[in-house]
Amino acid sequence: VLDMDNISKQINKPVDNITGVFVNGRYMIPAMPMNFKNPTDNTTGNPKNREPGTVWAGIGKSPFKTESDVDPGEDEDEEDEDETTTVYGSDGSAYVNDYVPGDLSNLDYPEEWAFDSGNNTLYLYASDNYTPTSTNVRVRVRDRFLYFAYSDNIEFKNIHFFAGSVRFFESSYLTIEDSRFSFSGEMGLHGNKVTFGSHTLVRNTIFEYINDSAIWSQNRTMFPTMENVLFRYNDWFKGSYLYGATNRNYRGARGDGTFKVGGSVWRYVTVENSSTAGIYPAMNSLVEYGRFENLYDAGDGG
Repeated sequence: VLDMDNISKQINKPVDNITGVFVNGRYMIPAMPMNFKNPTDNTTGNPKNREPGTVWAGIGKSPFKTESDVDPGEDEDEEDEDETTTVYGSDGSAYVNDYVPGDLSNLDYPEEWAFDSGNNTLYLYASDNYTPTSTNVRVRVRDRFLYFAYSDNIEFKNIHFFAGSVRFFESSYLTIEDSRFSFSGEMGLHGNKVTFGSHTLVRNTIFEYINDSAIWSQNRTMFPTMENVLFRYNDWFKGSYLYGATNRNYRGARGDGTFKVGGSVWRYVTVENSSTAGIYPAMNSLVEYGRFENLYDAGDGG
């Protein structure tokens, strides 16, 4: 377990904001203007018979000006791309729906929370089954907690990546196996991204409860493989297109004869109970044994 408080002190970056709260391991909801059941609870509905009082019944678009991390036209050639996190409680310039998640004025429903940066106070509307104590509350104070650049032959096994996202740049022969990504992103935060590199493998891995940010956005990687992966309960909003992707898997240009494709493989893939589309496997891709069920949004992909 990473001690973010201690790390923040060592790198001289004080904790001045909270973007996630968990009580006894259960996700708490940033205070919202609309009320709904905890999105981590299993839904009893489907897209044709939506469960009332849930995000799956429809709560509109994200309050942020979120641009899809799997947009086929995006350009990520630069390692030092702008990755400034939009912070809850900022000046509001990033919000498009006239509300800020985690606003104290919207704290009116069980399992909602709000943080007042003026007096550094965390407020929580506790539920009967998840009462906070001095030892069972965890908060998220950082956005991305893992960044590798120009590092090859990296292997992660049996890791639970919890409440933080990862970023890999020009990392070839990357393997992530028997792992789980939970709550990687949240409104206004970054998701999981991989850019460039070749021959990456994600196997026997779950991606879950990732809201309003990239679940697994992989761009310009040659020969990526996604095998036996499960995507579930991701995103709350419509029109985000934040599905799993291995996009733009090519090099060179068609006009000068340098164009090459590094075909992707998606095998034994399940996407379920999410407000996303399916997957974006990209060029010369092989998709075997895909199951797509209860998807509450649609998108244009290939």
